[in-house]
Amino acid sequence: MSKLFLIALAVCSFYLSSCNSKTEPVEDNTEMEQLEKIQEELSNTAETIEKETKEMNESLDDLLKEIEE
Repeated sequence: MSKLFLIALAVCSFYLSSCNSKTEPVEDNTEMEQLEKIQEELSNTAETIEKETKEMNESLDDLLKEIEE
């Protein structure tokens, strides 16, 4: 009878440990939030670079026009 109890205890502990591993996505949510923030920052940086590049190109175009005149 004690062997059966030990087997049942082992099965229950295995089940509980697998349940605990399924509750870890809370940490994954935090990681996902961090990744989303990083993605947003990268997107903002890309937009800034795009605007600055456009402004630089316009300035260069203006300079080229002045040189040609």
